[in-house]
Amino acid sequence: MAIQHVVLSKFKADVDEAGQAKIFNIARGYLATIPQAKNAAVGPPINSRLSRGYTYGMVVTFDDSTALGAYLQHPQHLALIQALNPYTEGMMVYQIEVPDGVMSKL
Repeated sequence: MAIQHVVLSKFKADVDEAGQAKIFNIARGYLATIPQAKNAAVGPPINSRLSRGYTYGMVVTFDDSTALGAYLQHPQHLALIQALNPYTEGMMVYQIEVPDGVMSKL
């Protein structure tokens, strides 16, 4: 069963739009080096009125819980956390199990 790993966070007030764009690119770079991450999206909310103060989100797809577990311990994931921490606050992490075949039907 596939897993969707969802992260929502808030940039600190002193991070401007250029800084946010740079951080999004850094995050994409880290995620691209982690083989367990099958698909990833990183960016700001489309509608900030509905975002409840979260200023960016990340969604990463994994084949199964074993792949998610390997990702959580992967050195590049740990480095990503360290790279983001100085610029962010208020992180929320959520995982969703996706039954086989559901993703392809959407």
